[in-house]
Amino acid sequence: MIHCVCHAVSISWNRAVPCFCRWGPKDNIQEYVQLASGDISLSIIFVSYNCLGFPFRGLLPWCPILDGCVVFPLVIPITALVFIPVFHGLGVTTAYEYLRKRFSPAVQYAGSVLFIIQTLFYMAIVLFAPAIALEAVTNIPLWVTIIGTGLICSFYTALGGIKAVIWTDVFQFLVLFGSLIAVLIFGTKEAGGPSNVWNYNKNHSKLNFFVLNPDPTERLSLWSLIFGGAFNALPIWAVSQTAVQRFLTARTLKEAQKSVWYNLPGNVIMMTIVSLIGLVLFAYYKGDAPQMTTNDQILIYFVSGNLDQLQGLFIACLFAGTLSTVASGLNALAAVTLIDIVKAYRNGRQTITTFPAIDQASEEEAAKRLDYHDTVLSKLFTLGYGILTLALAFVAKYMGTLVQMANTVFGSIGGPLLGVFTLGVLYRRANSG
Repeated sequence: MIHCVCHAVSISWNRAVPCFCRWGPKDNIQEYVQLASGDISLSIIFVSYNCLGFPFRGLLPWCPILDGCVVFPLVIPITALVFIPVFHGLGVTTAYEYLRKRFSPAVQYAGSVLFIIQTLFYMAIVLFAPAIALEAVTNIPLWVTIIGTGLICSFYTALGGIKAVIWTDVFQFLVLFGSLIAVLIFGTKEAGGPSNVWNYNKNHSKLNFFVLNPDPTERLSLWSLIFGGAFNALPIWAVSQTAVQRFLTARTLKEAQKSVWYNLPGNVIMMTIVSLIGLVLFAYYKGDAPQMTTNDQILIYFVSGNLDQLQGLFIACLFAGTLSTVASGLNALAAVTLIDIVKAYRNGRQTITTFPAIDQASEEEAAKRLDYHDTVLSKLFTLGYGILTLALAFVAKYMGTLVQMANTVFGSIGGPLLGVFTLGVLYRRANSG
């Protein structure tokens, strides 16, 4: 019964907030994709695939518990001091408007399309994460969970815009954080206590954190964590519309930078928690993982078999992370498609008269009606991308582990995007010619 209550409360919040945002004071496209908020920092920390994928790494011969400790202290300052001032100073709504101002419309289109492809695959991975967890403990088919979760995300994002995304994310972060802390505490107890977990991992060389081997093929070295992890995380934090649009909701540059800095301790703590959970799993299973459909089910398998009292809370935790990430992605996709493709094309051709209903209206009335059309169009884009994400989520099961899939997506697509933005920001002589 308590499992159902935990999950019901989480889902009910996700339905109530967008309804409030929809019928509150929000009537234009700018507020649909942008809104001032002091809760930005809580709304961006962590996603569900980390909850499932990272603990499994604890069963591998190496456990990069220092991922968050060495990567985020490098990524966060670069984002706050180098990229955010550029975006905020230009007064853009999307990150890819910068590419048009700095280079050309063609570069803007290319960057936007790459972001759309990257985010669609990424959201499919995140949507797939709780489905495999729920299948492991309830035998509910994957397709039921994927479709249900996807429809909820599409509903509240289309209804409430970025305001709904941020406020639901604040609640979901609290659920996520509380659930992981509970799993860590009770899981440590099941594994024989803190001393047993520490000693077992130490005896199996799992706690050799600072490996200074310069060999680039050494996966556990400090250098591979710093450079590999940083270049994998920077596209997400510095140039991805999913993150940038949240930072741009701040009223001032100082407030935007502050929201970025707040993420430093939050992400370090969360990454450390899931890495510690991985060490707990290693000590409990003695390094021998049980038979599962996929390796990403290891944590939910442990919770359902040993921490039945936390099962409902943990399922709510996974769905909280998923709803947060997918909603952010849908809102970002809608904003990028509308502003960087539709509006850019419209402005380039100067076709405001494309809308016959406003030809003879006053300039002010015309602007209002055009803004209304854009708001409706943005919501339709949100629903359309939601359906497309559902379809791609069924393909995710054939792409490997969750962390591996996410790293592949951001490495292959996010890397080139980061390169273009970095070139524009740091090298003044660069141009589209």
